[in-house]
Amino acid sequence: MGDRLVFVDVETTGLHSSDRIVSIAAISVSEAALRTGKFGIEFVHLIVDPGKKSHPKAEEVHGYDDWLLRHQVPFTEIVPALRPLFDEADVLVAHNAAFDGRFILSEFELAGSALSGAAFHCTMEEYRRWHAGRAGLDAILRRIGMGRASSHHSALEDAWLTMQVYCWMRKYPLVVIPPEMLAAPSNQIEAPPHPGHPLPRRSRKRVAPQPPERKWSTRQTQALTLLSEPIATLMAAIAMADGNLDAAEAAVIADYIAEERERAALPVDPVGEMDIAAGFCERTVTRQTLQLCAQAVMESVEKRECLVRWLRRIAYADGHMSAPEKNVLSLITSAFAEAKASPRLGIIRQIQRRYRLGG
Repeated sequence: MGDRLVFVDVETTGLHSSDRIVSIAAISVSEAALRTGKFGIEFVHLIVDPGKKSHPKAEEVHGYDDWLLRHQVPFTEIVPALRPLFDEADVLVAHNAAFDGRFILSEFELAGSALSGAAFHCTMEEYRRWHAGRAGLDAILRRIGMGRASSHHSALEDAWLTMQVYCWMRKYPLVVIPPEMLAAPSNQIEAPPHPGHPLPRRSRKRVAPQPPERKWSTRQTQALTLLSEPIATLMAAIAMADGNLDAAEAAVIADYIAEERERAALPVDPVGEMDIAAGFCERTVTRQTLQLCAQAVMESVEKRECLVRWLRRIAYADGHMSAPEKNVLSLITSAFAEAKASPRLGIIRQIQRRYRLGG
């Protein structure tokens, strides 16, 4: 990689390819300076009106309500502040770069200022090559003795923490984020008092980016969703136990969907896999849902064999399990106990016959 690194992070309205950036941060620093632990940095931390309402769970993560976001500038107006840092970068570094990179490239393209030839390096994938355990940013931060200053995610703080993970993997000195960098985005416009009544619906003209080219038909997408549903729902129930819409955990669910996609002999489509995973993360899971999923898993040899492996990846891999996650796992265990006494549903075989999928 070149010497000029730009660490980036985004907060978004959700995890789907149709979602938009809410805030973005970029920190520019040289690799040589990181080795010393003494460096000056150039950075931007900006907020925008995404043109659509955030998913409630995404709003819980970034903390910006729709009333505040409606008073911010659109992404097109912050491009001049971002382009110098992005243009000078030899490499853009992000944790879960497949997620952040997809949104960044899409927003620049929509603004008529496409980032041609942008190269991304993913600290999450790098960590996975050398270390066992969950590779989400929070899990790695626990391992290296660092963490966020608040429960809400800040794009600038997460970009800084990504830089610390990058340094830790190279045995460079770690540096705590300066307090002044924990401030609100520099361009944030204060909103007037909330009117106290429901806000008017967003204009659809400003909402949707150009949908990515799909490699699956609607029928194939539906089939893959149904085939993935039993285990993906259980994984999402554990991932969402703490109420956070976490892109790194959604990426693990997308990895599982990719495994099902291979069994179904469908072409590779990472964006499609992530969209299906995002849909599972946004569902409300009931006890009855868990029971139906347990029954579907029990009728499939492949799903029974891989169930524990995927549940471990989403919950156990980092050796830490929260109380809400333990509670959900207890409910899943009960659902399997009840499913053993219930008739098999034949769901998986029905889907395979209906959609003519193998595996």
